[in-house]
Amino acid sequence: MDKNNLLTNKAEIAPKITTDTEHAIAIIEDVEEEDLYLPGTGPVIVKPYNTKFVDITSDTLSMSNLIDRFEYDEIELQPDYQRKGGLWSDSQKSRLIESILISIPLPFFYFDVRNDEKWEVVDGLQRLTSLREFIYDKTLVLCDLEYLTELNGKKFDELPRTYQRKLNESNFSTYLIREGTPDDVMMNIFRRINTGGIPLTPGEIRNACFRGAASNLVKALAECESFKIATRNKIKTDRMEDRDLVTRFLAFYLQSYTDYLGNMDLFLDSVLSSIKKKSNEKVWSKKDSENVLKAFDKSMKLCIELFGELAFRKMQKNKDGTLAWRYGKINKSMFECVSASFAKLSEEKQNKLIQNKEKFAEIFPAIFEGDFYTCVNSATGTIEHVRGRYESLNSFINMFLEEKC
Repeated sequence: MDKNNLLTNKAEIAPKITTDTEHAIAIIEDVEEEDLYLPGTGPVIVKPYNTKFVDITSDTLSMSNLIDRFEYDEIELQPDYQRKGGLWSDSQKSRLIESILISIPLPFFYFDVRNDEKWEVVDGLQRLTSLREFIYDKTLVLCDLEYLTELNGKKFDELPRTYQRKLNESNFSTYLIREGTPDDVMMNIFRRINTGGIPLTPGEIRNACFRGAASNLVKALAECESFKIATRNKIKTDRMEDRDLVTRFLAFYLQSYTDYLGNMDLFLDSVLSSIKKKSNEKVWSKKDSENVLKAFDKSMKLCIELFGELAFRKMQKNKDGTLAWRYGKINKSMFECVSASFAKLSEEKQNKLIQNKEKFAEIFPAIFEGDFYTCVNSATGTIEHVRGRYESLNSFINMFLEEKC
């Protein structure tokens, strides 16, 4: 499967989209909202962590401490960490500076200080970015102030000395997550305090906690050209939604769906934690990451060959329960199940599917007549529906290969 052919001949391999109103296929972009668990229930608590491993202290951080760490690059504020810094508008940044000048206390900052040489921001990235831009970089120009309107249009060096001193002598309340705190505790902390004005997405949280080999692999998967083609370049990247999606593939490709115990977050965390641990122990190499990326690329190309523009989209049902020849947004559960299952097929089976792609595409809608539809449509994070969709798809593929090939 040549990548160039996929790029230039995508229309030829895609199922035909008819203009007949009765059978028209609607392509709706973006990713479907997911209902992971049954109404009134939540994820299964597989194994509560030991509270003795929670080592968090409160402390006061002065502006001079912050400036010193900015000077020596000892606070991680790179755009690839968490989400992009600078999501706030200049107006929001200016109001933060004004809050300090009129003595309004700021919310707590959370730092991961397990590596004292490089503190990582758990909560407060936008506030810290704003402080850096105004006081250290001196690039922010104040605007849209509510009370100190006479300061609009000014940079830090242009402020009266009284205001400069007020900022320089400011103190901030912080929580410091110290060495010894495990990754699973860190993930729980992230989720519990993730209630700010611009909450972190799941992809951003995992990127923050599993930096290194794990996050680098997820990034490489999300940047894979075949993934972008298979998803029509429509998965948002600015808040790492693409990374969250490919992590689903990674979790079910490197782990068995039979090991899933009812908590999607923990299952996704576990694969990244395993890669991080193996990398630290020198038993996960660059070659291992390359092999996963190769398997993912093959899976994506196979999905393009078989489904074209309709990849990872489920058929819709009418109110009377009958199937309609309409396809909606990309379905996360279908992406995870189809991509991981295809990646695990032998090269011989992948080639057989390609050789019979027209017939496969023709009969594939039949899978939505059975349990598969329910398993990718509702309560997709329950054990029953996770196992159900994999068993249904694997059975469908094996029956097709046995009967048609």
